[in-house]
Amino acid sequence: MTDQQAIQKGRILIVDDTPDNLRLLSRMLKRRGYEVNTAKSGIIALEMVTIQRPDIILLDVYMPLMDGYQVCQNLKADESLASIPVVFLSALSEPVDKLRGFEAGGVDYITKPFHFHEVIARVENHLELYRKRTENERLRQQERAYFDQILHLKDELIYTATHDLKNPLTSIKLSISILRRLLSTEDERIVRQLDKITYDSERMLTLISDVLELARLDTQINVDQNRILLQPFFQKQLLPVAEDAQKEGIQVNFTKGQGGEEAVFDANSIGHVVQALLYQLLKRISPGSNISVSYQIQEDQLQIDIGDIATLKEFDTAVKREGVWFAFMQAIVEHHNGQLETGQTHAFHLLLPFKSST
Repeated sequence: MTDQQAIQKGRILIVDDTPDNLRLLSRMLKRRGYEVNTAKSGIIALEMVTIQRPDIILLDVYMPLMDGYQVCQNLKADESLASIPVVFLSALSEPVDKLRGFEAGGVDYITKPFHFHEVIARVENHLELYRKRTENERLRQQERAYFDQILHLKDELIYTATHDLKNPLTSIKLSISILRRLLSTEDERIVRQLDKITYDSERMLTLISDVLELARLDTQINVDQNRILLQPFFQKQLLPVAEDAQKEGIQVNFTKGQGGEEAVFDANSIGHVVQALLYQLLKRISPGSNISVSYQIQEDQLQIDIGDIATLKEFDTAVKREGVWFAFMQAIVEHHNGQLETGQTHAFHLLLPFKSST
């Protein structure tokens, strides 16, 4: 068998302070077609693996200066070496010794005196598992690289769309502002037409922004879930909204919920949704009105209710008719395995799966 064929079959590092054991195992494994390297101590082994990475390590437990458990722990502490399978070879056969081997990170434990055919069978089994894990990791990295490339292309498309679509609309709005100053404002027909163009261009800008945000959401991978104290979370989200509402003579009222003080979710995303819903309400209610916000935990769900539907006329129809923003909020919530709907008694009814922090 050539050196290249031996490498393809597998590279094995044997670590044992007994020369006879090294010679015996090395000779037998080489006859099976493996490339074999040996180390007489754990310290030498740790140096060797950084120079030439083995596919599997056969590691004696009882050695001077650094025992096999310590060698394995050092390997597993190094991210670049942690995936190498380690099989312990030892005369120590008590269950507690085997347990220490597995706790140190070993994948197998063979007691001495061992049968060579048993060693070969286990080595081949762990090498096959190692190759499959390595191949799966390679494919994941390849898929990730492809996905990153797609994300890059999509970001370029989003940037182009933002520039090519938003800039002309901004110019239209500027032109309307100039026309208002140049044309007679006494002609109601001109005023109405200018108002209509202004309104339509603003709606188009909002629509473009929402569509682009929805496109970005499609490429989002992770939901950053953390332990959240519910009352401080809601107070933080309500503070800027309440300040803006007060300028319009509107009061924002928060009711502390029942059923739990903490939950686990993505505070940034859900906080964005809560604030966006509140600001939509500010556009639709009259000065002197109140906006209510409450939460409670029922049947393993975090239930958030925002706004009193009684103060809003045809609210459900208006929300679903006006652009993409509500679909965008729903997409964020659904990304968290939740639901967002316009409610029968409240303007917005938001449900999230409740995950206790304990």
